[in-house]
Amino acid sequence: MTDKFQKSIELSYALYDEKSILRCQHFCYIWYKDRIISIGRNSVKTNTTTFYYNPKINKDGKNISGFTGTCAELNAFLRLKNKTNIKTEKCILVNIRIDNNKKLNFSHPCLSCVSLLRFLNFKKIYFSNKNEQFEEFLVDN
Repeated sequence: MTDKFQKSIELSYALYDEKSILRCQHFCYIWYKDRIISIGRNSVKTNTTTFYYNPKINKDGKNISGFTGTCAELNAFLRLKNKTNIKTEKCILVNIRIDNNKKLNFSHPCLSCVSLLRFLNFKKIYFSNKNEQFEEFLVDN
């Protein structure tokens, strides 16, 4: 599994945009076997599902529903859905956050994404933490 994490980290740093207006950049990778089959990143662009899953609550419990944009998880899933019929139950999702200091940081899914991840039922979900490690996200049904 560490190979998937290392490849995801390297790709995240390669995709990191120094000129981005976002406070931090989240990247989401959907793995099937040993291949990345979809990549998503957070965006200031909106999507109709963004409004369906409100309110958006951040890791500190603060309501950030006024933020218009889409999460990396949603963008990765939409790309997956549009190009393949691989079932998410066979896939592993890896979330990474790179902060303004270019360090790996906490990328736990927001509450709106938790609803989406419950519905999609991934085989495993991992996210980076404040210690630049990875934790498994357990979706409780």
